[in-house]
Amino acid sequence: MKGDILTPDAMGTLRSILPDLGLRDRVLIELLAGSGLRRSEIIAMDVEHFRPGPDPSLVATRRKKRGLGEPEEVRIPARVADLLTLYLGLRRTGPLILSREGRLSGRQVARIVSRAGNLAGLTIHPHSFRHWQGTAYQHVRKDPMATMRRLGHEDVKTTGQYMDGWGWEDRAAVEAVDALHAGSNVPVQALSAAAPN
Repeated sequence: MKGDILTPDAMGTLRSILPDLGLRDRVLIELLAGSGLRRSEIIAMDVEHFRPGPDPSLVATRRKKRGLGEPEEVRIPARVADLLTLYLGLRRTGPLILSREGRLSGRQVARIVSRAGNLAGLTIHPHSFRHWQGTAYQHVRKDPMATMRRLGHEDVKTTGQYMDGWGWEDRAAVEAVDALHAGSNVPVQALSAAAPN
């Protein structure tokens, strides 16, 4: 995948321009970033797949190597659920995200994401958000199996690309090991913060 890597700083920049977008485009980008779902999985959703409430989620049918998997609940941030509720208004049926023609196409999603990226000074694609979600989720949970389930991967080997994060932990670990080797007194907290779980 070519383009910019969505780091926390890049996501902050992107989120700062989201109020400049229309509500539909903002909802789409927040759903991509907050769910880890593929654009095809979001495009296929109907309003009925949204589960608001105290533990908001979307019911997604994930793409698998051999066709489609079973529908599963994918948690989304409460902030994103509130935005989606505002967008849906009184709609109770039909495509979750609308275009003038009905259901958004993959090409329309790519254009919306590209336009938002340009406003933020980034080159991004819809799949950039899936990588963001996988990397950020692994950074917080530090559990490859949980990240695998979050992204709907069938094999943890596929999830392996998210294990390195943004490289921060690796850099901290390299410096901590070097400090040990040099005989300096490195606080245990620095070593435990740098060590992968």
